[in-house]
Amino acid sequence: TDLSASDETVEGLEQAGETARSQAAATRESLNERLESLPADSPLRKEVEADIDNLEAAEEVLSTAESVAFKGEDGLAGSITNHGTGIKWLDEGIINKWRENPSLMLYKMQNNAYKFSWLLIPLSVPFVWLMFAWRRRFKAYDHAIFVTYSLAFMSMLFIVLSVLAAFRIGDGWVFLALVVIPPLHIYKQLRGTYELSRFSALWRLFILSGFILTVILLFLQILFLLGAF
Repeated sequence: TDLSASDETVEGLEQAGETARSQAAATRESLNERLESLPADSPLRKEVEADIDNLEAAEEVLSTAESVAFKGEDGLAGSITNHGTGIKWLDEGIINKWRENPSLMLYKMQNNAYKFSWLLIPLSVPFVWLMFAWRRRFKAYDHAIFVTYSLAFMSMLFIVLSVLAAFRIGDGWVFLALVVIPPLHIYKQLRGTYELSRFSALWRLFILSGFILTVILLFLQILFLLGAF
């Protein structure tokens, strides 16, 4: 699949390449003049020769970078070839749609986030269950209630903080609340729901924080796939 670069990008690449080549040429000429002026037995000759070798290596890197953009009849065509993942249905389906119209895909992803937010519950319950696997007193239903109430509180908190941020009311306090309130609420909810001690609730809070990141990544991957349909 080809990603077409804009004319400004192509022009910028050409100018950067020309500038780098001209600087390299001037530096090489200066080093050669210095090398010729040194006596044959001078220990500085090795240093200058090493600088010349480094310069040649840098020029090779520049040439490699420029080869990423393929050249056509008029020089730099401004297209970069992406070989994809090698999985045909993924490259020609989902990835191709994201390349062709990323704005539309982001819009669909945002809409799907609202429609399928309920998926966060079944995604989260197994991770909460893992923290109480040896406690047969608590069933999947209990964990589902815990997750539902927690998500409801986080949603309300996010809405309130978003409104405050939109009106620029206490910008610093909004950020502080976003950092402090969620873990504090989870800690209190763990203690109250599962009747835990401070230590038990605290170590489960740290474990659950990692699980939350995992759930968010899984949810985003699902949204990424749903956006193709």
